[in-house]
Amino acid sequence: MTDTHTIDIDPDVGSVLVEIPPDDNPEKAKVTPVETEQKADTAPPARTADEGAADIAAQIRAAEERGRKEAERQVQEWQSKAATAEAETVRFRGTAEQAQYDAVLNAIQAADQEAKLAKAEYAAALGAGEYERASDAQMRMSTAAAELVNLNSGKAAMEAARRAPQPERPREPQRQPAADPFERYVAQFTPKTQEWLRAHPEAVTDQATNAEVIAAHHKALKAGHAPESPEYFSFIEGRLNGQPIMPETPAPLKPKPAQRSIPAAPPSRESNGGGARNPNEVKLTARQVDAANTTILWEHGPNKGKPIGVPEYARRLLAMERDGRLNPPG
Repeated sequence: MTDTHTIDIDPDVGSVLVEIPPDDNPEKAKVTPVETEQKADTAPPARTADEGAADIAAQIRAAEERGRKEAERQVQEWQSKAATAEAETVRFRGTAEQAQYDAVLNAIQAADQEAKLAKAEYAAALGAGEYERASDAQMRMSTAAAELVNLNSGKAAMEAARRAPQPERPREPQRQPAADPFERYVAQFTPKTQEWLRAHPEAVTDQATNAEVIAAHHKALKAGHAPESPEYFSFIEGRLNGQPIMPETPAPLKPKPAQRSIPAAPPSRESNGGGARNPNEVKLTARQVDAANTTILWEHGPNKGKPIGVPEYARRLLAMERDGRLNPPG
């Protein structure tokens, strides 16, 4: 039996089939070529120097193109991150502004509710003849009204700021709403008082002036002026125009002996042991002390709206006596 071995050699040469005889004599070996698919010659042709330079230039251009695309990709990535950050900033700003706007709306609602409650308290106190309680309620109403004016101004400013980035939309002048806080406050009073308040809006919008009006209101009542009478309004306007605030002698509710028509009861003098009185001493009645500590207020300076106190009250009385505006007791 003949052993047949197939030996693969260089592919460029091809394959052969070799038969080795039993006596292992290589001279008797039979070699038969095996048909194989001829491969095309793939060796690159020789290139010229110009072609080599062109290849290098193409490689450089390809490298530059890759670098340009990578740079563009990085720029786009940075721009995307910047846009995301800007959008987040705008969203956060919008959220904060909305929260502030909501807080103003809540404060307006609370102030409006406080004004309504104070109005009811004021009406109930007047009906019961409790003037101190009515005064407190009126102060609450004025405070709530002033807060509403300020809050609505802030609300309008915030709304205007929201519209500001849109100049292409011309804004019409804002009109005062019919039911603005000032009118709501004024509507609580009688027609005569409403007319006076509209002529003196600072009596509502300015808290210090409002406090002066309330104090003058109670002093006018104590002085016997009928509410809403010409004398009543003249009394209050005189206080607002800077007339000296001195205690008024209240008109008697029942017939009493005629009282002196002077701003305050004259000071009584205490005589020294020898009968001569000290020109720098003055004795005040309990009513005068109470007036100095409660109803007589500073009109100017850092203590404006606060009681002047006993020393200042006594000083004013002494000055009025020296100027001849009061007759000293005999």
